[in-house]
Amino acid sequence: MITLNNLNDLLKSFFELKIVTQSYKIVFYPPLKNNISTDDKTLINIYLFDIRENLEYKANKWEFTRDERRAYREKPPVLLDLFYMITVYGASSNIDSKIEEELQMLSHLLPIIYDKSYIIKEEVAAEFSSIFEQLDENSPKIPIESIHPKFLDEQGGFQIWSSFEQHLKPAIYLKLTAPILFDTLDTGAIVLEKTMNLNPKGDCD
Repeated sequence: MITLNNLNDLLKSFFELKIVTQSYKIVFYPPLKNNISTDDKTLINIYLFDIRENLEYKANKWEFTRDERRAYREKPPVLLDLFYMITVYGASSNIDSKIEEELQMLSHLLPIIYDKSYIIKEEVAAEFSSIFEQLDENSPKIPIESIHPKFLDEQGGFQIWSSFEQHLKPAIYLKLTAPILFDTLDTGAIVLEKTMNLNPKGDCD
């Protein structure tokens, strides 16, 4: 079963294998103004802020399997669009150096995100390969996309920042699409024999 924590770990591993510098740390905090690195490393903050069902590729067909005694009906996984806000927090105490540090890290992230449409097994640490084994065998990859969600247009984006008591910061919005299985399973005994009792025609009254 793929969980939201699995997908966070997957994203972390993906970026760790792609970012060329080592002076950073990936976290999953809300984008608060007091996010400060405690070990002089730039914070890359990947915040999951919205989850929506992907209706475009929604599957309604249940899977049917059976063994010698029972039949099983398994609900297909729910395909979810996960929206992440990626922000960067510099470690420097000097405001000019801090801004320069943040923009430098964003420069590392932008080509990684814009050049990729999928995360594949070879692009993450081996410990996450089991996630891909749970995907469709014909398409064992996880789509990612840099996107500006329509629901952030106009005042929506400002409301997010004000809710965190944070000044506007440069942010990259990332959509990741993945199946989440909720372990919905119906079972029933297989009917091996059915008996019917028929009355003679004359006894039907």
